[in-house]
Amino acid sequence: MYDLRHGTIRFETNVANGVCDVEFDRKDISMNKFIAACLESQFVMFDARTQHNTEGFASTTQKTKISTTLWGVRHLPQDRELFTALLGDGSVELYRYEYPSKRVSTHADGSPRGLGGKAKHMGSAQLSTQPVNSWDWHAERRGLGVCTSFDQVVHVVIASTC
Repeated sequence: MYDLRHGTIRFETNVANGVCDVEFDRKDISMNKFIAACLESQFVMFDARTQHNTEGFASTTQKTKISTTLWGVRHLPQDRELFTALLGDGSVELYRYEYPSKRVSTHADGSPRGLGGKAKHMGSAQLSTQPVNSWDWHAERRGLGVCTSFDQVVHVVIASTC
């Protein structure tokens, strides 16, 4: 994470896998959490509220139900705890982020340290035989989305669990 105002690196970490996409949960609020979509069906969720001096942001790594590259994640604009994972086998998975009971703990050095949450799988759908490479949620209609895949098809999706 690069701070453009100060021209310095604010946070960097190695997630032990190639990163395909990174997205903050909402654009219109102060930093809350962000997710990195990675190779080998892995996504890493970072709690951006509390940054420790040496450990950085708290994170939790999870795997999708299907073993494939994760091309991206997109948060629902009306509910920042819901997000869609775009998978390389042409499917999408819907997750709900669950916060830990406490978001901050005290490190051994006495400074505050964040705690990461986990994601609960809500559902999935096979949309294509090729990777789903983009997704956009409707700004006003909850659960309505549109996505594309490498098979050159545009899919309009209604997620009823939203």
